[in-house]
Amino acid sequence: MANGFEICIYPRSEDFSAETAFLNLTQKLEQAQVLKQGWSGFFIFHKEPASTRRSTKTEEAKYLVEHGHSHRERTDNSRTCLIQNNLTDSTCLHYQVFNLLNHWKLSDENQCPENDPVLLELNAYDRGHNYGHLFRSEGHAKFYFEANSGYFVRYDRDFNLDPKYEDYNLCVEENLKIIRELLECIVDALDPLSVKVFTGSGSYVPFNSHATYFANPKAFITDLQMIHDYWTGNFGPYYQGEPKPYRDSDPVTAWYQFNGMRSVEQRKELWEAYNAWLIMREEVTSEVVYDTWDVKQSVEDGGLDIRRTKQGGAFVFGSEHFFNSFVSDVYLHALNIAYLVNKDQIEQKIQELEAQNWQDELDRLDDGKFEG
Repeated sequence: MANGFEICIYPRSEDFSAETAFLNLTQKLEQAQVLKQGWSGFFIFHKEPASTRRSTKTEEAKYLVEHGHSHRERTDNSRTCLIQNNLTDSTCLHYQVFNLLNHWKLSDENQCPENDPVLLELNAYDRGHNYGHLFRSEGHAKFYFEANSGYFVRYDRDFNLDPKYEDYNLCVEENLKIIRELLECIVDALDPLSVKVFTGSGSYVPFNSHATYFANPKAFITDLQMIHDYWTGNFGPYYQGEPKPYRDSDPVTAWYQFNGMRSVEQRKELWEAYNAWLIMREEVTSEVVYDTWDVKQSVEDGGLDIRRTKQGGAFVFGSEHFFNSFVSDVYLHALNIAYLVNKDQIEQKIQELEAQNWQDELDRLDDGKFEG
């Protein structure tokens, strides 16, 4: 994969904690089978300088930055050691830690499948951190995998004549299973509102996600609101700046907004579809969302891969091979269903508006406002 990718985690409320996210995620993943080793390279950012905190120095700890009201520590301690030495507390604004994720690739020597772990970076932010205010758009915690880190995009037979492409795709299948398991671990650890998988080739707007977890219909409707805000240029709740509204962007040249992994034609179709259907956003109810998740999909033919959860949510993958696709259709399906549910009322309203417009026209003619 030419671009790195991120798994972004979105909290259920604005009252979130970096400490809670860090401790729960690292503990849960230590119990799973997706990691190759223990956590290492801990990096912790405190809002108080060391002089105002009780000593946490150990032989392994190295203090990299200490100035003003910030205090940063880097340590190779284990997670247990960090807790025992009081390195984690409510004053921590940012945690960073590394691990290796199990991953399959073709060996350089004989091109046979082998386990070759890729570097996984976890960051968790508190609301008081500079990145904390981005929790609505990028989440309050995220896993990052660097560019060219692994086999995640499936090769199509039509585009690759290398006889080894089948072995390559077998590796991709295994790696996608590992990512699915990682997503389930994240949900079990934090019970978030939403989790999304983004690549570096596009913005953090929900329709650019390759796989999304929704805790409930509220998470889905929140995404639709965010898409509408981006479309109309209401970026204030998400980040600072005054970029161009998506509805005023050219999908041909604005490749980042609509994700460069899509072709030009796909970006144009996406823009046209959302520009036409976002008008139905306010009609999307919880019932509409559940109906959307229950729509029968042809996964074998590249349709959405939707898996309902016992807790009333859903995992939505762009397709079985989700790094080759996006979840954008699931929002369009909901908007279409909302139209069908309200079709009679909408058509009646249109007729009433047309009749009113004609009446207004007649009234103006009767008042002599038009001549000839």
